[in-house]
Amino acid sequence: MLSSGRFTFKERSEDTLLGCYRKLIAQKHDGSDNCRNPGRPRTSQEITDLVIQFKQENPHWGYTRIKDNIAYLGYKIGKTTAKNILLANGYDSEPDVPRKTTWKEFIRSHWSILAVCDFFSAELLIKGKLIRCMVLFPMDLSTRRVEILGVRSIKEECLNHLILSSEEQLRYVRSEYLEHDHHERIHEGLNRIIEPRHEGWQGATICIERLGGLLRSRHRTAA
Repeated sequence: MLSSGRFTFKERSEDTLLGCYRKLIAQKHDGSDNCRNPGRPRTSQEITDLVIQFKQENPHWGYTRIKDNIAYLGYKIGKTTAKNILLANGYDSEPDVPRKTTWKEFIRSHWSILAVCDFFSAELLIKGKLIRCMVLFPMDLSTRRVEILGVRSIKEECLNHLILSSEEQLRYVRSEYLEHDHHERIHEGLNRIIEPRHEGWQGATICIERLGGLLRSRHRTAA
């Protein structure tokens, strides 16, 4: 039997065969046949869109809270994935530290409970004398509904064109304007009437006049 160094040719041949055999066994059980796309699977666009949407709707949330809410909807997502999506799209992944609230955010969060007030005077001609009467007008910003009337409108559209001789007349003008403002006037901020009373679209057109025609609006009657 030939020898080469410390091992014989026969021993080296056996080692080579056994080594090849072991490799075949290892290859069979390493799962490589089922691993066509090695590495971490790509995050779906749906998950990415959800992370960004939650962040835009809740700027104060961090990636952990966003991950928890997405998981609650039935999606599988890890905290690292949520964090990487936020960073890749230019968002702060951990904005849980105190930060300044913008004026726009403050107004939006308080919009349903905000009101504005206008306080002004009206001169009444009573028995040949001018009597000053003070008026306070609060208005609900979200609905544009007023208890008396909103900023400047009553003066520009009514009081500047009238000479009133009693507090009763002032109250009457105020009530007529409120009816016009709530039920007949189209508010540009809302693009609609606050509480329309004439919603027909097929009937004849009618004109409603208040304060002797100082206030006018046109509507359709029901068909």
